[in-house]
Amino acid sequence: MPARAAAPPPPDTRRRGFRRAGRRAAATTGARHCAAPNRTALHRTALPPERSEIAVSSSGTTVDDSCLDALQELKSRREINTVVYRLDEPLATVVVESKSNLTHEEMLESLPANEPRFVLYDLHFAAADGARRRDLVMIFWIPDGALPAHKLAYASTHRVLRDALDGIQVDVRATTLSALAYDELASQAV
Repeated sequence: MPARAAAPPPPDTRRRGFRRAGRRAAATTGARHCAAPNRTALHRTALPPERSEIAVSSSGTTVDDSCLDALQELKSRREINTVVYRLDEPLATVVVESKSNLTHEEMLESLPANEPRFVLYDLHFAAADGARRRDLVMIFWIPDGALPAHKLAYASTHRVLRDALDGIQVDVRATTLSALAYDELASQAV
């Protein structure tokens, strides 16, 4: 029987080991893998849950306490059914723009044509079995006409705001008003 060739030596794992560990860490924490691993990015996304409740995005955007108060008011009182959030002018903090009791059509009319917004809407609808239901819907309104810098700032803030506001049953991202039609929202809530 002919002699077998010796197995090649194991590859240098010092450099590749970090890449593999980075991919595993990215898969478990939700971080995206980059061609060149970035310890800071992986570390930032792998923060413990108590740190993420501080509501600070990687871009430095924070959620104002009034946003949480408006959510509690929406949940506990019937005087309001809609809370509109926006980023303040330096795009650094999420603040409450308005709290009101609006019909669905009025809520759609209140959305600006060229500026992104976050909206919490208390949606009342009838389920397929005829039962009356009520779901808290978070709408991420990001119209096509918005400035690219605003789109980017709002997109990086969306998850932070979503995590800070508890009790949201439906999360909708919309670029046109037709995507926010009452029937569309009700079908996503079921």
